[in-house]
Amino acid sequence: MSRKFLNVRGFTLTELLVAIAIIGVLATILMPAIRNVQEKAHMTECGNNLRQVSVLFELYKHDNDFELPAPGIHSGGSWRIWDHTVLMSYMDDARVNDIMNENQREDGTIFQCPTAQTVLEENGKNGVANNWGYGMNKFLPPRGNATYYTHTQIKMPSKVFDPSKTALVMDAEHSIISPLAGDMVHIENASLRHGGKVNVLFIDGHIEQVAFDDIPAQGADGAAEFWEGKASSPSS
Repeated sequence: MSRKFLNVRGFTLTELLVAIAIIGVLATILMPAIRNVQEKAHMTECGNNLRQVSVLFELYKHDNDFELPAPGIHSGGSWRIWDHTVLMSYMDDARVNDIMNENQREDGTIFQCPTAQTVLEENGKNGVANNWGYGMNKFLPPRGNATYYTHTQIKMPSKVFDPSKTALVMDAEHSIISPLAGDMVHIENASLRHGGKVNVLFIDGHIEQVAFDDIPAQGADGAAEFWEGKASSPSS
């Protein structure tokens, strides 16, 4: 029986180098697109977290005369923070007690931005309990007649002129935020998670992706409406 042998020619070195170069060019073209798709997915997941946080705020309001919790109160050597020591009590999560009682990071919960850890590590920062997630606006109008708003005051959403334009919670590297310069840094750092934008949960419950540059600092146009819930000043 005769055997037939196929004469199969292999790739030359030049052909292999050309193929590798083509693959490299394609990867260079596709990587930004892939990264953009991943970032949009993370931004969406982050927004979904805030939608669930909004539901917890609503549960709290119905149990507390339609008031909002104080962003943070320091008492007896410990902090009572709006997220892991107030709203988390409404969650059905086996780890809730451990997180609330031991101030552990809220890994994998709705209080942690899905991109935060990666971005912190890429920028050489060490993550702590309160800079992986979201910050509550301490400049919301408080109960009573106080004129200076702090993080220790119970907040009154009924005093907000336009709930669709006043921020409640947003991406931040601290649990308590405001338009003050030091707090704006926490928000700016958090905007690295989403390409210069932050997810903002407004008082009325809707969420917007807002560029950090469009978030007004103290004294800027729109700051009183965005942070304090006051009526916007008529444009001149």
